[in-house]
Amino acid sequence: MKAKKYYVVWAGFAPGIYDSWEEAEAQIKGFPEAQIRAFTSETEAVEAFRKGFDEKRFYKEVARQVEQLRKEGHTVEWTPPTDGQATKPKIDIRKRGPLNKTTSEPLRDQMAEAVAATPKPALPVIRPKGSGWIEDAIAVDAACSGVPGPMEYRGVYIKTGQQLFHFGPVPNSTNNIGEFLAIVHALGFEEKQGLRLPIYSDSRTARAWVRDRKCKTTLQMDDTNRETFSMINRAEHWLQTHQVNVQILTWDTKKWGEIPADFGRK
Repeated sequence: MKAKKYYVVWAGFAPGIYDSWEEAEAQIKGFPEAQIRAFTSETEAVEAFRKGFDEKRFYKEVARQVEQLRKEGHTVEWTPPTDGQATKPKIDIRKRGPLNKTTSEPLRDQMAEAVAATPKPALPVIRPKGSGWIEDAIAVDAACSGVPGPMEYRGVYIKTGQQLFHFGPVPNSTNNIGEFLAIVHALGFEEKQGLRLPIYSDSRTARAWVRDRKCKTTLQMDDTNRETFSMINRAEHWLQTHQVNVQILTWDTKKWGEIPADFGRK
């Protein structure tokens, strides 16, 4: 039986602690210079996340590995970053030999991706034992009568069931668009309120669109849904100009039932 793993994402679309590889991978895939590490202990993961990315320890390990490569016969040119420097270290590895060809020997996976500054992380979040989900979080959901049809969405504070925001209904839209707009609305709501709560969505499509910062709907714009497409443009612009520093998590409907923001029309 494989040991349980906890994935710490220091730099990604939504930094935090994840207990599944699927959710963790979604935060780093396509994110430049992502920082992630797996732990087998929940305690170690929380401690590592709270400490943040340890730049000094990281470059100490780089220096150790550089020295080891030199002992193995490589010529390594490496300039460690100085205090305040925000550039990558120069790493050039060459094997001694008649042609002095550059080898494919890596300075371990992360060395070539070293950075001197990292985004401010979100607060560590671990699902409470027993419940399966986090109560101190926001749940979002959308409803659409027909495809396309009238669409509305809302956000709910899970612990109390309080509705935090609601939009719609608007004509000639889709459920996926509503789920996408609901997540972005929740992100903007949290920024304005100074919150960093996890956001739950049961829509895989909407979470992927948010991750890619693009609403990939095939719906065509016309006079009936111009307002919706205007909101889509604003949502995409928000995602492209803001750093997402909260966790966007999967609501497991099979295990937990309908998401708390559900409109109850199924």
